[in-house]
Amino acid sequence: MAKVFNINETKVVTLTCDNDLQEEEKSKFTIARIGSRLESHILDKTTKYNINDIAGEKKVNADIDFNSSSDMYMQFGLIAWENFGIQIEFTDVVVSGVGTFKGLSQKCMDALKPYRIELGGLIRDFSNLNEDEKKNF
Repeated sequence: MAKVFNINETKVVTLTCDNDLQEEEKSKFTIARIGSRLESHILDKTTKYNINDIAGEKKVNADIDFNSSSDMYMQFGLIAWENFGIQIEFTDVVVSGVGTFKGLSQKCMDALKPYRIELGGLIRDFSNLNEDEKKNF
């Protein structure tokens, strides 16, 4: 039986640095899935491919700029938070060739900078099927 991947699903996550805190003290972040067109743009902008010819054998290496990709996942995939210390603000962001999206303001991005790799990774993972989901799809 075919299943539907709910692109509109959201999830509440916490940061690992809050693990030792009581539940009511933790910052809670609501994340959303990134659509395929926007995710393709993120990957195109943050991945560089290098082809090396070593002794006649060509090898392709992909280098991903995790800071930039995490920033982009976080900007478009973080939709709410509680108990973080500043109010969430959004702005319209025009992504060339893709469209206009609601994204976090620069002030919010700056405040989240120490957590961007973790939050960006959580959003990236939430936006894709894991191995168990792929088997059952």
